[in-house]
Amino acid sequence: MTLLSEIEWLNRYTSPEMESVRQKVKAGIYSEEYLVEPVDRVRVLSSPDLVHIIVCGDPKRNRVMILWGGYSQMTTQKIKLPAKWNDLLEEDKD
Repeated sequence: MTLLSEIEWLNRYTSPEMESVRQKVKAGIYSEEYLVEPVDRVRVLSSPDLVHIIVCGDPKRNRVMILWGGYSQMTTQKIKLPAKWNDLLEEDKD
């Protein structure tokens, strides 16, 4: 959650053709829950469909690359793998 005023600031500098959140609500881009006061908190993402989870890695490598957008903050979350994860991976190879 973040302040609506912060979302407004991001809109002003990332999509100048449609500056205000109210315009985006009217266009159907944001839901009506964004029609609040600038000091009220709103969801950062208008939809959970905007979140893409990428799981990757190689236990023999020690590098990471993050594609950074420059106007949002990265978040990491530890994911607990199912029991017998390695067995599931082997089954998937067949």
